Amino acid sequence: MFEAETGSRPVQAATARLAVNCARPEGPQRSSVLLLGNAYGVMPYVEPLGRLLAGMGHRTYWFPYRGQAGVPGVLSFGSALEDIAEAVACVRKETTEPLVILAHCFSSLAAARFLGERRHGGVDGLIVYGLLANPLRRRAASIPRLIESGVRFDFTEADWSLSAATLFRAVTVPVLFCHARDSTNRMRASVDELSAIARATTSSEVEWFEEGYDENLTVLPTFARYYDQWLRLLATRVVPK
Repeated sequence: MFEAETGSRPVQAATARLAVNCARPEGPQRSSVLLLGNAYGVMPYVEPLGRLLAGMGHRTYWFPYRGQAGVPGVLSFGSALEDIAEAVACVRKETTEPLVILAHCFSSLAAARFLGERRHGGVDGLIVYGLLANPLRRRAASIPRLIESGVRFDFTEADWSLSAATLFRAVTVPVLFCHARDSTNRMRASVDELSAIARATTSSEVEWFEEGYDENLTVLPTFARYYDQWLRLLATRVVPK
């Protein structure tokens, strides 16, 4: 269970397996957001983004997957799904407010698979930053970086060959795709790929940005403001749990 604490200062708590950080609003809470980073670990943007969203009224959680640096176990799609399920269950014990997953790169596929297989799993919406449309195309570049980042991983040929369109076709909650036109994000998904995947999703919208926040944290406030607008609108459509 997460510890109850106010303020946007991150607080670390624990579930059975996960070390979860939480940034809490100082005022009224509008929603809860579960930040899912990429396969390399908790990236430098995660905590600042969590603080920004907490300052806007959204209680925000994040954690490293098992197998990432400093965490026992091995990272796979199966283990990621179990970690997401555990985190969602614990957040749901704390709040009846809308719960949204904000997923990056690898986690966009893991989140879509979780939502499809669990029939939304208690989650009310999904925000995707830097959709990974074709894992196989990124394999040669990803494996050395996973090793360099200290990640113990076990991705099968089937995992590398996953179809993002197939996974997102099974997602029934509203989805916001946020994608940047910089070279890093264009390698993850092209305009045509993202458009096709968005069309395959039951309810989605796409917003384009000139530059992503993988390496440039100065653009985080721009993304956070857009996330906040979407989260506020979603909250008006969701019946409290």
